[in-house]
Amino acid sequence: MNAEEAEKFEELLNPRGIAIIGATENPMSGGYGFMRAYLTSSYPQDKIYPINPKRDNVFGLKAYPNLQSIPYPVDYAIIGIPKEIILETLESCVEKGVKLVHIFTAGFSELTGFKEEGKKIEQEMLKITRGKLRILGPNCMGLYIPKNGLVLAAELPVGLENAGNIAFVSQSGAFTHVFSIMGHYHGIKFSKTFSYGNGIDINCPEILEYLNDYDSETEIIFQYLEGFRDKETANRYYKFLKNLKKPLILLKGGLTRAGSRVTMSHTNSLAGTSEIYKSLIKQMGIVEIYSLDEALDVLKLFHFCRPYPQGKSVGLIGGGGGNSVMIADIFARAGLEVPNLDEETEKQIQSWLGDQFINGTISCNPIDLNVAGFDNRILKNIIKAFDNSPRIDNLIIFENIDFFISFAKKMKLVGFSKDFYKFFVRLKKKLQKNIIIISVPVIREADILGEAFEVEKLLLNAGIPVMYSLEGTANALAKLLQYKEFIEKKIPAKI
Repeated sequence: MNAEEAEKFEELLNPRGIAIIGATENPMSGGYGFMRAYLTSSYPQDKIYPINPKRDNVFGLKAYPNLQSIPYPVDYAIIGIPKEIILETLESCVEKGVKLVHIFTAGFSELTGFKEEGKKIEQEMLKITRGKLRILGPNCMGLYIPKNGLVLAAELPVGLENAGNIAFVSQSGAFTHVFSIMGHYHGIKFSKTFSYGNGIDINCPEILEYLNDYDSETEIIFQYLEGFRDKETANRYYKFLKNLKKPLILLKGGLTRAGSRVTMSHTNSLAGTSEIYKSLIKQMGIVEIYSLDEALDVLKLFHFCRPYPQGKSVGLIGGGGGNSVMIADIFARAGLEVPNLDEETEKQIQSWLGDQFINGTISCNPIDLNVAGFDNRILKNIIKAFDNSPRIDNLIIFENIDFFISFAKKMKLVGFSKDFYKFFVRLKKKLQKNIIIISVPVIREADILGEAFEVEKLLLNAGIPVMYSLEGTANALAKLLQYKEFIEKKIPAKI
């Protein structure tokens, strides 16, 4: 992709008007979801045009019988109609001067028992649109760009305050929908999200080239990939990887025989061999993951841990006596280091604990504070001691937020729990090293979970990642450090 192509691609993402073809108030129809999404979006409602020849209005917006009856420019058309009338609809889009169509409708080359016929229809789509407009899909969820108010589901937050630096490029519409929502609750904010499905026109290499080389709003790329339609698409993708400038977190489907078989019936893609994929991972510095849960862990640390940690050593604070043994094992198995504290730091910690707390605590690394962990003054001093220690590169604090809130309620300490965690927000500004909080869920009570979520939001908004798993945190941190090591070997520079 050159600069001129990138400029044209950028235009597609900033439509002057949006038509929803197949707009309806029937919740069992595809057009319903997109209407609901845009009614809750920040996109100007006077530039949203429902197309439904049987209705005068849809959800209070004036409806039009067809594109030609709209007296305003339409740059983006979302198509959620039966596949039998797709071709004539595309002809109408060309006539109207639409720049981008998102075809939500499925049932083409990906459909088992209909592949050849589906391929023919897809080829007809391209004949109609080639050189005149671009196609995203078919069989996809389309675009989610919070800054511009472009959405693919009603649950997604929009506006500048919800725009971030992570781009998501997905072959799966369901993954796009679900993960975009999941990310919001984990403090992950998206710059742009693309669901491209069968990818008969716009496919992942073109999207990734734009994000990697020309999109200043994107710093991290997350991709779900099943495979490629043809060798030409695969070759362009491999060429892109050689020019990779930004972290690419990759979840690859179809690496097993079973997954490869399902890939063909999902997006009609060639999954590729596991051997080729593994080779690429090593050569290109791609961050390989295996699930959406792992994606959340890795993306949180890539996003929040800036600048990247200097090294592999971890300072582990909290967690309990028996837990400390297990925690040390988990982080060591992930390839991280759990060093001893120097004698001076350990003596200093023991003096802060004093006679009141010294019994029942462990003053080494990992440090088990026991009830001393409820005293902000002691906790502050210990965190700062770890922060100042040349032996420690990463600060990891164990705080069971829901358990702490439940404890505070039972002790009738009204408002104590939220005030306690505001301490971390203030302290973070004074620390040299990244701080990560691990809060393994313990309590499953509605009122406790509600308060815990508010505390998590407080911490995430302050730039402190809240993780839910020991293993997930250790794994994600190890992958972040592996990526940093790869980049430093490739281009020695300060990150």
